[in-house]
Amino acid sequence: FEGAKPGTNDGIVVNKGKLYSAGHDDTLRSADVSDGKFAFNSSTASIGATPLGLDSPPSDPGLAVTCTEEGVMLYRDGRLCDHKQIKKYQPTCVAISREGTEVCVGGSDKAGHIFKVSGDKLEATDITLDKLQGPAAAVAYGEGVIAIGDTVKEITLWDQSSRECKIRNKWVFHASRINALSFSPDAT
Repeated sequence: FEGAKPGTNDGIVVNKGKLYSAGHDDTLRSADVSDGKFAFNSSTASIGATPLGLDSPPSDPGLAVTCTEEGVMLYRDGRLCDHKQIKKYQPTCVAISREGTEVCVGGSDKAGHIFKVSGDKLEATDITLDKLQGPAAAVAYGEGVIAIGDTVKEITLWDQSSRECKIRNKWVFHASRINALSFSPDAT
């Protein structure tokens, strides 16, 4: 990747020809890779700290979200749109819904916290997904569901609409903490 420093990447998301990269150099880079060339354009944004996650919704490849230990950031076409400081818990991971309408920030408080996305703004809500056994380590949205993996080796699944916990104490006993979660492109 032209323009990226070697060995600095913590996350890469490719979404319908848009590539985002975030890493230990505390920078979000974006590129149009629809032509098959992987040269970063001039769109870079400072994250301000080491990113703990990176995601982009399939419905809106120009939108991206990342978090640090201090807060959550929303980007449009590689430029910072909104930033919310978080003081009640330490963010540990982040994901954005497939529709691009909400963000789930996993926390050290053994919960997932929902933010509403309105245009290019983040709005905190009172919605908390709090049935985790340990601090959140990974989060992902599927078709109508939210999955959160924790540091105690369990994956918990919630219904995105009702916020009802659908699966708990069944996806357990993994070999180590859950570091990543992903649904297939068709959200299954």
